[in-house]
Amino acid sequence: SAPQWYGLNDGSAPLTAYQTRQFVVEINGGSNFELHQLSAVSDGDFLINIVDMAKGESIINAPRNGNYPLPASLFIGSGSYPYRFHEPILVFGGQNLLVTLVDTSGEDNTVYLTLGGVNLKVRMWS
Repeated sequence: SAPQWYGLNDGSAPLTAYQTRQFVVEINGGSNFELHQLSAVSDGDFLINIVDMAKGESIINAPRNGNYPLPASLFIGSGSYPYRFHEPILVFGGQNLLVTLVDTSGEDNTVYLTLGGVNLKVRMWS
């Protein structure tokens, strides 16, 4: 295994006031990704949801087992102090994560999101 970080494909997510945007994070096909932490830096408040597109499930458990964007301030750490999952989340190589961001600041907002973890060989026994 080796440390790995993923971000939004173009680095940042510019949002206008109350805008909703979706971004796809492509996991490298040569290895599986074990997600351990999330961190974000932004100009204002926003909501976030991250869905594993292969499973059709959110990696963030919303209240009542829902699948919808939640305030980032509830669970995502800052750039200095990332949010660590109690148990890592496995995303298979070649799969995509769909990140939904919703601005709630009412102003232009740029979000930088980082997903941290480790790459695992697809077949560790070979």
